[in-house]
Amino acid sequence: MKKFSWLFWFWAIAISGFSTSAQAQSLRNTDQSDVVDLQTLTCRDLLKSEGEDRANLIIFMHAFINGKTNNTMIDAPLLAEATNTIVDTCIDNPDSALLGVFEQNR
Repeated sequence: MKKFSWLFWFWAIAISGFSTSAQAQSLRNTDQSDVVDLQTLTCRDLLKSEGEDRANLIIFMHAFINGKTNNTMIDAPLLAEATNTIVDTCIDNPDSALLGVFEQNR
């Protein structure tokens, strides 16, 4: 049951997308208010986001990498470990491309 609950929340949050708070808007790098270019996001953007916005961004990035690699498995402990590594890498390299850090550590 715990596994189902985690899966439910993972997908519920992933489907909900980014909130429209000011912090989420700071992630947008174009004039279009509802567009986020994943190629321009940096580790600094992740580190500056807080709470739900950070959680949504991390979950989205994990789901994006899963889709990109055609991986249909969700291993919660492995994702938690990867998240810790990603955040540590971002702390050490705040100007790194977030997408690249996710790709290297997944």
